[in-house]
Amino acid sequence: MMQGWGRAVGPQAAAVAAGAILIAGAIGADGARAAEIMPHHALYSMSLGGTHGDAGVTGAGGTMAYQWGEVCDGWTVEQRYRLKMAYAESQDVSISSNFVTWESKDGLKYRFNQKETRNGNENDEIKG
Repeated sequence: MMQGWGRAVGPQAAAVAAGAILIAGAIGADGARAAEIMPHHALYSMSLGGTHGDAGVTGAGGTMAYQWGEVCDGWTVEQRYRLKMAYAESQDVSISSNFVTWESKDGLKYRFNQKETRNGNENDEIKG
């Protein structure tokens, strides 16, 4: 399962890493001067490229949306994905995840909310 899982959600890790790089690059050397970053939205389609060995995954597909925004006092990032995993010897699993962050423009405050559901049931929520 992990091989198929890693391959299916790889774009999420790439988007989070890209967001972190953008945030780091947006703050000037003194931390008070930010670069101009245009708010944007991207939508990706995900599918299973293949499996290796006895992964047990027979299919996977879904979507991921990534949004970078600017509000008066900070930056926002919202990432949502919906993924359906099909397995050879068990029932399909539908996974939904929402990850929302806000960071103050001075870089001193940060908030986040991560919520995941599996087959429509809340699986995990982390706030900070």
